[in-house]
Amino acid sequence: MSRYGSGSRHSGDSEGNVWTLVAGAIAFLVIIGGIGWAVWSWMQNQPPAVVFGAAYDVSKTMKEVEKRRAVGVMGQLIDQIPARQRRVKTYRYAEVIREVSDNTPRKSHELNAVYEKMILEYIGNWGTHQSLPLKQFTTFAGEATNKGKPIVLCLFTDGEDHSPQETRKVAEQLAQMSDVKYVVVGPLKEQFRLRIQQSLQPLKDAGKLVLFGENDAGRAIEEVRTGLKNHRS
Repeated sequence: MSRYGSGSRHSGDSEGNVWTLVAGAIAFLVIIGGIGWAVWSWMQNQPPAVVFGAAYDVSKTMKEVEKRRAVGVMGQLIDQIPARQRRVKTYRYAEVIREVSDNTPRKSHELNAVYEKMILEYIGNWGTHQSLPLKQFTTFAGEATNKGKPIVLCLFTDGEDHSPQETRKVAEQLAQMSDVKYVVVGPLKEQFRLRIQQSLQPLKDAGKLVLFGENDAGRAIEEVRTGLKNHRS
C-alpha cells in the first residue's frame, strides 16, 4: 500500500511541476509580448529621422549679416522640427560648390564651428549659379541612406542667378523626388525674388517651395514645421 500510495503522490507532484512550468512560460511570453508591443507603440509615436541639405551662397553679393541670418534660420529648423535623428549636409557655393560637412547634430549649436570657419569667414568670387547646389541636392536626396526619410533642402541665398534656365531644369528633377518635402530659399532680396521664383516654378507647382525674405523667416520655418507634422499624421 505504501509503495502505491507513494507513487501516486510522486506522479501528482510531477504533473504539478509541469503545469507550473507551462504557466511560467505563458506568463513570460505575455510579458515579452507586452514589452514588444510597448516598444512598437513607442516607436510609432516617435518622429522620423529628418534629413537636411543646406547650401550657403558665399558670393561677394552676400554680406556677412545675410549669411548670419541664414545660419540662424538653419538653426531654428534643426531645433524646432522634432526628429528621432538629424542628418545635416552642408555646402558653400558661388561660381563653384564645395561640401564642407556632413553631421548628425542633436542641437544646432553643434554646427557653430563649421559655420564660423567654412561659411561666415569665407568669401567667394562674383557670379552665383543656383543650379550648382540644386544638382548636389538631387544626388544627395537620392542616396540610399536617405530613402524613405523626409528631406528638407535649404538654399540660403539673396537670389542672384547667372544660369536661370539650368536652375529650372534641375528644379524639375527635384520636384519629382517623393522624399523631398520642402525646398527653402532665402533670405531673398526683392530685386531677385520674382526671377528665382520663376526658375523654381516646378517646385512651387509641386507644393515644395518655401521662399522667405529678410523679415519673414519665422513664417517659412513654421510652414515647414507644420507641413512635416502633417506629413507624419
